[in-house]
Amino acid sequence: KKYVLGDKKGLKIRALTGLRCFDTPEGWHLIRDLANINEWDVQGKAIELLRYDSNKEEAIECLSKLIEDEDIYDSIDIICESLLYLYEKEPIKAYYLFLLSPMQDEVEMVKPDYFEIIKKEGKTELLLQALVKIQYEEMIYKVKNVILSREEMPIKEALELLPNASNELIDVILQMLVRAKIPLTPTLAKGDGGIDLESLMHKKWEKYTDESN
Repeated sequence: KKYVLGDKKGLKIRALTGLRCFDTPEGWHLIRDLANINEWDVQGKAIELLRYDSNKEEAIECLSKLIEDEDIYDSIDIICESLLYLYEKEPIKAYYLFLLSPMQDEVEMVKPDYFEIIKKEGKTELLLQALVKIQYEEMIYKVKNVILSREEMPIKEALELLPNASNELIDVILQMLVRAKIPLTPTLAKGDGGIDLESLMHKKWEKYTDESN
């Protein structure tokens, strides 16, 4: 542990490998912490080791946050490779997370065809959920097009996302409702309650005006 927290980079990297071999909860906690430091060699090694984390859920959560970071350019390939390793049996789950990266050129160097697979096999409801988090403008546009090109529209799941939806997501959901020929009444039924479309559109207008100021 003292070498991992020390100042010597080479020792830190070797100590990280040692922590992986010891395979203790405390050791993996340290590795996850070092995956978030601004020290490229050490960070990259920690990210690489997370693919072997005994707590797979914690490792995925850590990598999921890192992939959204636009300042982690040097390690994006290692993040993608570690996610693919962790999702070896279900790689499409890693692809949903790839959508969140603002560095798509680097992501596509790791898996050039990932978006084509998402287009063919991705579940619309999961793409809607991803759209909530995507910040890269070009990817927002691409995912919108994929969703709206589908014949089957998961209206129920879409409506459940409406109350906290971004402008982009509201746009897509409203287009889905139109394509599904669902009347846009002031209150649209959902389960035992209802969706107040008038209030949602007012909220959408407020967001647009806030962004333009």
